[in-house]
Amino acid sequence: MKVREIMTPDPEVERIDSRISEAIHRMRESDIEQLPVLDGKNYVGMITYRDILRRRSVHMDAKVEGYIVKTPPVLSPEDDVLHAVDVLRDSGLPALPVVDKHELVGIVSRTDIMKHIGEVMPADRVRVLDLMATDR
Repeated sequence: MKVREIMTPDPEVERIDSRISEAIHRMRESDIEQLPVLDGKNYVGMITYRDILRRRSVHMDAKVEGYIVKTPPVLSPEDDVLHAVDVLRDSGLPALPVVDKHELVGIVSRTDIMKHIGEVMPADRVRVLDLMATDR
């Protein structure tokens, strides 16, 4: 099974030139912990509650650009879902962007994978250890 078959298309996003207060408001309103950040149509990184809270001082008028995590892994729509499971687990993030030719085409969350776990691998082969993330 491919990532494109289980991803959530058209996820909530934030623009690189938005204010951090707008991103926090969007995350709160959408009940999500992270947002992909776009510069035009191009994916440039993620902004997460976790990384915002790690800062000692947050200026609400600051641009999102200064809070972007540029190194989170990305998935391709053609990646196998088992690969996505490994990458999600290793990253410790609740979701990962799905990018095709620098454009965000969707997002895959732990919830998306759990909805389809029976199609991805036989239930008798699923181990909690394979799915869980360790505390970081």
